[in-house]
Amino acid sequence: MKDVPVSARFYIQHFGFQPRVELDWFTTLSHQDRPYELAFVRADHDTVPQGYRGRRTQGLIIGLLVADAVAVDARLRAPGVRVVLPLRDEPFGQRHVMVALSSDSRCAAARPLHGHPSGYHRCLRACPGDSTWCSTFW
Repeated sequence: MKDVPVSARFYIQHFGFQPRVELDWFTTLSHQDRPYELAFVRADHDTVPQGYRGRRTQGLIIGLLVADAVAVDARLRAPGVRVVLPLRDEPFGQRHVMVALSSDSRCAAARPLHGHPSGYHRCLRACPGDSTWCSTFW
């Protein structure tokens, strides 16, 4: 990752993550509603294995399951976050929007379409009705 602070700020500002460790080359974020963390490491840091050090990330998409993809889409557009895949319903039973954080990462906010014939929604735990978050894959 090229710019750790920019990526971390996005998840703090738009999804309510809180920093646990903040260094210029490394940041770990947690969320009060979930037991996992997001960690970002600068690509040229010594902790990155030599064969990967300095390489730009390509194709990284961090997916977050949300209770209301339409509301998240509006919330991200309001401050001018760059949308790279407009909100849409997929044939496999998911409504999602994708935004670019930088040139090396993207975030997809998705909501399963319950009752969709694909059955995609059955692969997920139930989503709380009033939460920004849904649960993660099993």
